[in-house]
Amino acid sequence: MLSPLKTYLNEGSVYYGLEVYKLGKNVLFNLLELRRKKQELFIGGQHAFSTMEEVSKHVKKDAPLFVVFATQSVLTKVVATNPSQEHEATVHRSFPNLDFSTFYYQLVPMEETTVVNICKKEHLDLYLNRLIELKLPVTGFALGISPFVALLDFLTEDSVPTSTYRVQLQNRSIQEVRPIEGIEPAQKTHYDINGLSLPHTHLLVFASILGMLSKGVDGFNNFGEELQGLQKEFRNKRHFGLLLKSSLIFVLSLLLLNFLVFTYYFQKVETLQNTSALNRDSKSKLVALKRALESKEERVNTLLATTNSKATLYVDQMAMSLPVSMLFTEIQYQPLEKPMRPKKPIQLLVGTITVRGTASNGNDFSSWVETLESFAWTKSVETQDYDYGNRGLSNFTLKIEIHDE
Repeated sequence: MLSPLKTYLNEGSVYYGLEVYKLGKNVLFNLLELRRKKQELFIGGQHAFSTMEEVSKHVKKDAPLFVVFATQSVLTKVVATNPSQEHEATVHRSFPNLDFSTFYYQLVPMEETTVVNICKKEHLDLYLNRLIELKLPVTGFALGISPFVALLDFLTEDSVPTSTYRVQLQNRSIQEVRPIEGIEPAQKTHYDINGLSLPHTHLLVFASILGMLSKGVDGFNNFGEELQGLQKEFRNKRHFGLLLKSSLIFVLSLLLLNFLVFTYYFQKVETLQNTSALNRDSKSKLVALKRALESKEERVNTLLATTNSKATLYVDQMAMSLPVSMLFTEIQYQPLEKPMRPKKPIQLLVGTITVRGTASNGNDFSSWVETLESFAWTKSVETQDYDYGNRGLSNFTLKIEIHDE
């Protein structure tokens, strides 16, 4: 489980192969994009360009790019494999008196033959430095036909062309490599490589990616330090980019979480503030209402105290003047004008006394009414009812209006 994660962190899942070659006087570039999903490779894109600037527009800066240099500056020879011979001796046997300080070399031994490629450092570094200037993520490079060895297990043909070479194969070995002459590209021939259909122009770049992934067909060379430097720089940049992205995602996630928490509590606080403001307003209204009620109650109590004193005086005078033939059954001071009803104000007959009772002598009743009319506080006396009853008793109702003071 850790191996795929390590591979993703170091390389990712997208790979690029770039072939730099020459047709006539024109330097051209073949670019291949491969994507790896669940340990399977898929073609992401095939391109052909005439400038490096066009290449840089189609390469992601966080995906490894392997470059194959196949210009006329790269010289190739195929020699018989000699397992007992040193690598440098094999190079010298192919290119006598070669100065390793000014030349890069790469040799790939096979069962019967060994492919030896050399190139002047200044020629290769010219292209390599330009690619790096364009911020292309170069992680490795190879010389000439060297990466082609990675395809030997997938090809059944005896003669296979690439963009610049025609390769003769036999017994899983490269027998001969001939440059393709002419300035126009040959008609494309497609090959099936383990389920992937590839034109001959992109076989070499596909082989370079395959060799980079298998890490076992690089052969031997004298630019190992340069390759390690390129790989280290790419991994450092990729790790930094992943760390930067992860940090940004983490910070943005924290900011989002903080925003959500802040919004949640802000809404809670706002609700509480609104509730508090409403409570304060209600409390203020209740306090004002209480004060108003207390003031009115005080006024009513004062009025009632005064009124009760007067009412007692009036009732006392009426009782003292009442003949013995009469009897009070009910006395109402300021009675209701109308019966009480829900949600309706109580209306009183202010300045009015209602008296109900019985009388056994009509003359006494008439004399008493005249007595009531003579009181200084009496405004008017109205007999509302006088009902002659049985046994000589009559029921009466009087309405007495009193003077306002």
